[in-house]
Amino acid sequence: MRRVHAELLTLPSWRVTAELLKLLTLPSLLLTAVLTLTTAAVVSWADAEPVPYAQAGFLVLGVLAATDSPVATLIAMPQRLPLHAARALTLGVLALPLAAAAGDALYLTCTTLLAFGVATLVRLPLPSVLTLLGSHFIACPLLRAASTDVAPFLPDAAAGAPSRGLLTTAAWTACALTLSAWSFTRRDAP
Repeated sequence: MRRVHAELLTLPSWRVTAELLKLLTLPSLLLTAVLTLTTAAVVSWADAEPVPYAQAGFLVLGVLAATDSPVATLIAMPQRLPLHAARALTLGVLALPLAAAAGDALYLTCTTLLAFGVATLVRLPLPSVLTLLGSHFIACPLLRAASTDVAPFLPDAAAGAPSRGLLTTAAWTACALTLSAWSFTRRDAP
């Protein structure tokens, strides 16, 4: 246990820098970010709330960041826990200003990191995107309509009530990141 904490405390800046350069040079991430911000701007211009529409783009952003060629990254950085921490930290730093431009910095950043955690667990982009979009746009609204008692505990709770729901979304994100870190350190490379 002590070794795990020591690895996280000694997270060198070169790991974060390397991940940042990798994320900034992925064409799929850049295209997703541009399309998401464009959609948020158009929806906002049409006097609608942009966050529900931008949410899909941030889910895809997290999935693409998690499923981009981890084998090459593992060759360069074989220590898995610091690598996972650097990837999540870098994605959070990258998503925060994009999320602020889209309308809700903390909620959309948490949504991106939640998608990163789920995609790290699932390991494949298409099933991850389908799972996340299905849960956020089909399952959660159906559960919310069926019972108001479960609404505050759903992963997208902050979309409806940002002041109360952000803690719930952050808890879902922390659970997804913890499970994905545990899984990432204990399995073979894809």
